[in-house]
Amino acid sequence: MALSKIWPEIMGPRWSKISSPVRFTGGKSGRTLIISAPGPAAALIMAASHQIIERLNAHLGAGHVRYIKLVQSKMTQKVASRPKKGLSPREEERLRRELKDVRSETVKDALETLGRRVLQETEK
Repeated sequence: MALSKIWPEIMGPRWSKISSPVRFTGGKSGRTLIISAPGPAAALIMAASHQIIERLNAHLGAGHVRYIKLVQSKMTQKVASRPKKGLSPREEERLRRELKDVRSETVKDALETLGRRVLQETEK
């Protein structure tokens, strides 16, 4: 898929390493991009779907992608075996910014916990 070439630009360096575009579905009223990502990352990617769709459409054309669907993949051994570390102030700010539109405090707290785990497990 040609989208793989610009994937780091769409998702950013961290998320592009653990996610990948699978395929487009749909048609006339806008396509759905199916993305593969590990469980915790999938939840955070879904929370940031509006921004991701905007970046996709900036590259592919207005209205090209209307929805994102996530399919869960397993974390690779390489990612899962990294030592845990704390989040930098920049990572903390980005995590909170990505979750600002989540209305339910319960869901937001759960996504923040998952996000911390994913960010701690992935390479900077």
